[in-house]
Amino acid sequence: MYESFFGFNERPFSHAPNAAHYYPAPGIEQARQTLASCIDRASGPGVLIGPPGVGKTLLCYVLAEQFRDTFQVATLGGASVCTRRALLQNILFELRRPYRDMEEGELRLSLMDYLEPGPNCPNGLLLIVDEAHTLPMRLVEELRLMTNFVREGQARIRLIVSGTVALEERLAKPKFGCLKQPVTGWC
Repeated sequence: MYESFFGFNERPFSHAPNAAHYYPAPGIEQARQTLASCIDRASGPGVLIGPPGVGKTLLCYVLAEQFRDTFQVATLGGASVCTRRALLQNILFELRRPYRDMEEGELRLSLMDYLEPGPNCPNGLLLIVDEAHTLPMRLVEELRLMTNFVREGQARIRLIVSGTVALEERLAKPKFGCLKQPVTGWC
């Protein structure tokens, strides 16, 4: 009712984030620029940390839209992934590649084959994992290992992970130092 009164084309303040409604307030815009720089330069994973409700998911959608013409883009919500096989299946699903009735090794090989430089995937994959604090640490390590996939001197997977302060606390533990080391953008 109030949509017509105020001349809105759609209902404002939707529960679902919409990249078209992004407002570049100074704090979130600085985070976007930092993460975009990590993606452009392939300098290492980017990490976005913040409490619930500050716009992390919206920023993930904005980055996905910003780079959709440059990279293949896969966005994952961490809560739905709890095994390596499920992680690989989710990535292949996002890329609209076959993922059913395959073992973990076959899934990994299928993804690596798809990411080879060529007409299907000329610049590689931008993998954005939202709610990464819900992932088991072995999957966070798996994500980090994926960023080591390089062909012809080019990183084939660029990674952005987003989560609450719980993710930052987990990455700060000494036993996860190898995960934190390659991160080039903290926001």
